[in-house]
Amino acid sequence: GPELRREGRARSSRLRERFHLEAPGWFRQIEPVPFLGPVAEALWSDRRLRIGYRRGEQTTERTLDPLGLVLKAGTWYLVARREGAVRTYRITRITAARVLEERFERPADFDLARYWVESTRAFERELDRVSIRLRIEPEAIDELAYAVGNAHRVGAPDPAVSPDPQGWVELSLRHESLTVAHEDLLRLGARVEVLAPPELRQMLTATARALAARYEGDGTSSADS
Repeated sequence: GPELRREGRARSSRLRERFHLEAPGWFRQIEPVPFLGPVAEALWSDRRLRIGYRRGEQTTERTLDPLGLVLKAGTWYLVARREGAVRTYRITRITAARVLEERFERPADFDLARYWVESTRAFERELDRVSIRLRIEPEAIDELAYAVGNAHRVGAPDPAVSPDPQGWVELSLRHESLTVAHEDLLRLGARVEVLAPPELRQMLTATARALAARYEGDGTSSADS
């Protein structure tokens, strides 16, 4: 009846306000997101959310007013208000999440789809901060786009540079910071080599040496003694 139709329209409106799907990247693998459940619960019930959030090598605690969830190219993002400002958080960088009892008032004029379009444009302008040159296995290019969370950041293989005997190709990548690029590129292990900038090569070299030192020896560590 009319009441059911009104209820259905209200629910559809509530879903549109809080969830946004950006279609490109349909066939890209979706990242595992262990804390998506509590994030969605807080979002749906207009309750504050306490999270641990990792950026680079640092993890900080933050209290957020969750306003929306976006799925883009297999990557989940939380749009949330913190200290009066609306920001975007990558769900895979959340290390802990707790739904608080405290409720918040959702901004009446907040439009999730419009915010996402505007913030994506601003973010892509910021990507020019760091330009990275890579050698990579061709089979790992799709995984590179997945690791950095945005396929538009990854350039096509350079046609001026022939693949080497193993088939590796050179390409360029834009990123917002060396620290986060270091974290993202570690996911590809030995299937990628950074050619430039030298600062990023040094960061990855230091991490590789630390890992090698950790795994050399008889399998015991100082924590066992």
